Amino acid sequence: MAPDMILSPVSTNSSPTLIAADHADETKLHETTQQIKATLTELINCESVKHDDKFRQWVQARLMDAEQELRRQRRRRSSIEREALEAMAL
Repeated sequence: MAPDMILSPVSTNSSPTLIAADHADETKLHETTQQIKATLTELINCESVKHDDKFRQWVQARLMDAEQELRRQRRRRSSIEREALEAMAL
């Protein structure tokens, strides 16, 4: 699937099948990002990372990236769910 398909919201004229598929993709993406965040959190607590300033900064930056992505995904999911409800009401 092309990256722009993941990031674009579902239009109100999408079929219920496409909406369900997009929702499934969004759920998988969210779960993957959650796993990345958990792994980075574990990594940042390792002794070897705690004592390596440069690597710790890199891990912290990636952790912030993951947290920002989770926020974007939550906003996108809310938007998609709202559009799906509007589409079903038609």
